[in-house]
Amino acid sequence: MLLVLLFLSFNANAEDLGVHGTIYDIEEPDLLSHIKSRLLDMEQSGQLKKLNKQMQDDTRKYVMTPPRVQGISRTTKPRSWLYDPSITVSQDLKDQDGRVFHQAGTIVNPLDHIQVNKTLLFIDGSDEEQVIWALKKGKKLQGESKIILIGGAVIDLMKQHKFRFYFDQKGKLVTKFGIKHVPAQMKQEGNRMRIREVVL
Repeated sequence: MLLVLLFLSFNANAEDLGVHGTIYDIEEPDLLSHIKSRLLDMEQSGQLKKLNKQMQDDTRKYVMTPPRVQGISRTTKPRSWLYDPSITVSQDLKDQDGRVFHQAGTIVNPLDHIQVNKTLLFIDGSDEEQVIWALKKGKKLQGESKIILIGGAVIDLMKQHKFRFYFDQKGKLVTKFGIKHVPAQMKQEGNRMRIREVVL
C-alpha cells in the first residue's frame, strides 16, 4: 500500500520539462572501416611496409640470438648437488579403466620409472671457451648429450659447428634446477639428477 501511495505521489508531481537544446542520434564509428582506412593510409605513406620490415627484423634477431638469461654468470667456484624431481600428487590419478594408480598425496618420482640417458650441458654460447668445452664433452659422450645455451647466437653456432644447440628460453630450466653459474652439467644419478657447476 505504501508503495502504491509513493508511486501515485510521484506521478502527481511529474511535469513535462520540454526539450532543451538539439538532440543528436548516438552514432558509433564502424571499427572495421576505421581500421581499413588506417591501413590504407599507412600503405600509401609507406609506413606499413616499414612496420612489416621492422617486425621481420625483430623476429629474425630473436630467433638468431634469443634474449640472454639474466642472473647467470661464469663459474668461478665448483659446486655440486642433487636435484629431486619428486612431486606430490594433488588428486587421484586413474588409468583408462578408472583404476587409481596413485592416490592424492602420494609422492611420485618419475626417475623411479624412466632413465634419462642424456647429459645436459649448460653454457654461455657467447663464451668461446665454454662452447669448445661443451663440444668436446659432447663428442666424448658420443651423442648422449644436449648443449643448452643461456646466451649467444644459437643459429650461428649451429651453422659454424654443425651441431644442434638448444636455448633455455626465459631461463626456465636453470631456474627449475637452481643453476646460477655456467658451464654446468646435469646427469641422472639413481633417482636424482646430479648437477655440477664446472670451473674451466
